[in-house]
Amino acid sequence: MREPLLEVKDLKIYFPIKKGIRQKVASYVKAVDNVSFSIKEGETLGLVGESGCGKSTTGRGIAQLIKSTEGEVLFQGDCLQELSAKEMRSMRKEMQLVFQDPYASLNPRLTVEQILAEPLKAHGIERSKRRKLMEDIMEVCGLNKTYLHRYAHEFSGGQRQRIGIARALILKPKLIIADEPVAALDVSIQAQILNLLKDLQEEFRLTYLFISHDLSVVQHLCNRVAVMYLGRIVEIGEADKIFENRLHPYTESLIDAIPISNPRNRKERIILQGDVPSPVDPPKGCAFVGRCPKVMPCCHTDRPELLEHSDGHHVACHLYSAKTEKMEVSSCSESGGRV
Repeated sequence: MREPLLEVKDLKIYFPIKKGIRQKVASYVKAVDNVSFSIKEGETLGLVGESGCGKSTTGRGIAQLIKSTEGEVLFQGDCLQELSAKEMRSMRKEMQLVFQDPYASLNPRLTVEQILAEPLKAHGIERSKRRKLMEDIMEVCGLNKTYLHRYAHEFSGGQRQRIGIARALILKPKLIIADEPVAALDVSIQAQILNLLKDLQEEFRLTYLFISHDLSVVQHLCNRVAVMYLGRIVEIGEADKIFENRLHPYTESLIDAIPISNPRNRKERIILQGDVPSPVDPPKGCAFVGRCPKVMPCCHTDRPELLEHSDGHHVACHLYSAKTEKMEVSSCSESGGRV
């Protein structure tokens, strides 16, 4: 069995809220709260959820762009939190990010050549080799090498994202953290970028952490899916199993929201009621308790743990917890799960 390239163990990222003249810490925003998962080499893990659930913060925490409060991030067996600044700088050659907004992630004052040369300079690549590396990666990403002397504002959104991908790949990393890389693009361009990412993965044997709120995109690209809600993972497993047999009510509502191409195949959708709880003061029990259509009494008091339901398929829900009384589950099922 392959060893995981990346392991995230009990990761917590809390942001302090300071009040008063002395700026004392009054409370914390629990952006990421006890998140654990692993990614094997060559695999694509999709991290999905609503806006504000902590997906991007998790990605930036893994890349050590945000300091974690607790937990470990192991990359190729090395704990990234224990590395010095110099060691972490060297490690960044192995992991790169592709950002959501191709308009904001490229410096408008630099040409494409200068943008691609920055990571090469930072990691000590000889000047004589840089031009060839830039031309090669431009060709791989579907860009003409004559574009090297142009500025970012001269390109379309799709072309800019290709430049961002080229910048991430030019150091030949093993892990790419893609933070909603197609969310800001037109639908027709999205398909081109997704196909490019798949082709690049096969050519360079890349490993992806693909962050998205669009489950139809995740279904197309990912081997495994982790569903996140209010800073915690509520379900994780192989993509096929998640889409065919979603267990958590939140996952069910997300998949149910995927647009249907044929209007004749319409079905009754699950419409979630209420608002997402505050990450400053999350519910004592299940974070989804105020919006869940299958809520039980224990959901208000006990926080469900992420437990294995079947081979590789984990879910954090009292409906599938061994601690839950069978009578509660059956009564909930008989009522159709509605309250």
